[in-house]
Parts: sequence; C-alpha cells; structure tokens
Amino acid sequence: MNHQDWTTVTFTKPKVEPKKTNITYTEPKLRVDEDGQEYKKIYKLTPDEIKEYTKYRVELKLTRGDLAKKLCCQQTDIDYLETGKPSTSSIGGKYKSFLKREFGKLAVVKEA
Repeated sequence: MNHQDWTTVTFTKPKVEPKKTNITYTEPKLRVDEDGQEYKKIYKLTPDEIKEYTKYRVELKLTRGDLAKKLCCQQTDIDYLETGKPSTSSIGGKYKSFLKREFGKLAVVKEA
C-alpha cells in the first residue's frame, strides 16, 4: 500500500464546555408603608369571612380542589385561607372576588 498517496484522517467531535450560568436569586418585593417600614402583605380571613366564603363555595357545589383550578392556584392556598392560617400568596383577593361574583350570579338565578 505504499503506492497510495493519501493520509489517514480521523474524525472527532470537538469538546464543548458547558455554559456557565450565573443564577441570581432575588428577594421577594416588600411593600413600604407611610413610616418607611418594609413589610410583606399577609392575607388572612376573619372567622366570619371564612364561614361566609365556605358557605358560598358549598352552595356553588365546588370542592377546594375545583376552586383552586378555577383560580389557577394550588389547593394548599385555598386550604390555608379557609382554615384561617396566614398566607403570603396573593390568592386572597382573587378568592374573595370570585366567590362573591359567582354567588351573585347564583342568587340571581335562584330569584328568577
């Protein structure tokens, strides 16, 4: 094979070093009151509100899981609100407005 005039070529994949990403975690945004004090808003329902909203949810024939799906949140957020535990999730306002709005529709249908 000495009469062949080519050289042997070997193919290899180039080694690519993985990209290094700098992950930075930010603290949740805190609210500032008039005195300049920073705080995190905590949603907590009063016992009367808990009874009222639970009654609305039951009359709408919704379980906590169904309500969580409609509000696009986790069921544990609904559980915290209905058991009176404080929650830092912003679901409290959505929870109140959804139940009042839907119960209002239900009340109109019952009257007719």
